[in-house]
Amino acid sequence: TFKFSFDGEQHLRDALAEGRGIVLLTAHLGNWEVGGQLLNRVKVPVNVAGFDKEVANVRALLSENSQAKFNYIKLDGSPTDVLPILAALRRGEIVAMLADRSYNGPAARVPFLDGHANFPVGPYLVAGLSGAPLLQVFGVRERGRHYRFVGFPPEHLTAPERADRTEYLRDCAARYAARLETLVRQYPFQWYNFYPFWES
Repeated sequence: TFKFSFDGEQHLRDALAEGRGIVLLTAHLGNWEVGGQLLNRVKVPVNVAGFDKEVANVRALLSENSQAKFNYIKLDGSPTDVLPILAALRRGEIVAMLADRSYNGPAARVPFLDGHANFPVGPYLVAGLSGAPLLQVFGVRERGRHYRFVGFPPEHLTAPERADRTEYLRDCAARYAARLETLVRQYPFQWYNFYPFWES
């Protein structure tokens, strides 16, 4: 049998209580399915936003043998991508995004694992525009058949002025990258990001 723990669950519940939805950032780290099962405990609709190709893979992974129910928001890189995301947040729902691949969309190049890599900035724009709190969450496997879901305190972002936008979004991406780096160094064999990450 497996054991599970949810460190930071109260952060998630407190953020939901604000009634503005949640932008939930995670990564290709650890186990998506376990995270999905634990999210089932909060009894709020969960939307998984991702690009066409990835959404199909995530749907297959989460739907098989899963009691959790997810809505899938397919992104194609168009300006209208933000509309269903904002609508879900206005309904007080969770919108989960993988934030460790840029998919050739708007991105910031920030320090990561002794180099620099592109990280998407769309999630921070969405959080700033909607007023929804943004939480970083990760699910990892530890020794003894134990899965740990880690949630960090929420960030409340703003919609920056145009002149400050690039630097503001870069700072947001850099904070996420720094936290991800700490976890990847701790769980190096659980980061499933198999593509030329550091290439320009």
